[in-house]
Amino acid sequence: MKTPLWDKTPFAINPKPLDEYLTARGGAGLISRAFRSLRLPGTCLANLGFLRKHEKGYESWQIIETIDLGVLLGAERLEDLERLREDEGVEKLLGYKPPSARAVRDFLEKHHDEIGYQEAKKTANDQGLLAFIPEPTEGLAGLTRVLAQSARGVAEKGSRVNSATIDQDATITESRKRAATWTYEGVKGYQPMVAVWAEADAVVAAEFRDGNVPAAMSPLTCCRLAFEALPAGLTRYAYRGDSACYEWDLLHWLRDEQREGGPQGRIDFAVSAKMSEALHQACVETPESA
Repeated sequence: MKTPLWDKTPFAINPKPLDEYLTARGGAGLISRAFRSLRLPGTCLANLGFLRKHEKGYESWQIIETIDLGVLLGAERLEDLERLREDEGVEKLLGYKPPSARAVRDFLEKHHDEIGYQEAKKTANDQGLLAFIPEPTEGLAGLTRVLAQSARGVAEKGSRVNSATIDQDATITESRKRAATWTYEGVKGYQPMVAVWAEADAVVAAEFRDGNVPAAMSPLTCCRLAFEALPAGLTRYAYRGDSACYEWDLLHWLRDEQREGGPQGRIDFAVSAKMSEALHQACVETPESA
């Protein structure tokens, strides 16, 4: 005789709605707590508060916190943030209703200066160049300071480290946006330069770039931002880069112990280089004891 279905699943549906709020995104609370424990709301207000033109509306830190939540919870585009906005449980965890995708897009667009971008493009074209890196806007500079503070906060919250090794690299990010440019991999997208503080496992600097900008173009800018973001009191500095970082301005800056815009003293560094006949010959002639 078969067991009645009721005995297998002994439950009854209560027609009375629960008073509590439910969410499948409970991790949002942990992310928000980490964000706020690093004092990032105040840092955002100090560096990006000028972007808020009206008293009503979201604060800069609320929008950035929402973006962080979206990325860490699997959002792949701005429209995915609407799922957070529709989740009453997330609203209760955060203390505010997450902004809409439109509000986030409007905030991000305030960091772009189309006039400055077109002027940089014209200057590059006049010089016969296809790739260029425009000067960062005030908003992007503010975001850079917020990123630096987050890295210092991570280092303070975790095990304190006395050294800093900067790992720098550019990564292609494919995009279907009309403004995206062709990369050397044959796909359209962007190629941001990112610098990571290895010992703290934290990003300390980033430079947004078009996809057609080669990684070897002006790598010193991101490198300097990374070292400027480090806290005081470190006892050792180091740098690692691939062959795209084999660029004379960068190498001379690393070797100069009286460098401008960076820590004074020695920076140990290792940068790979493409093998050439001259380099091969120099390697052969260098004794093992060197």
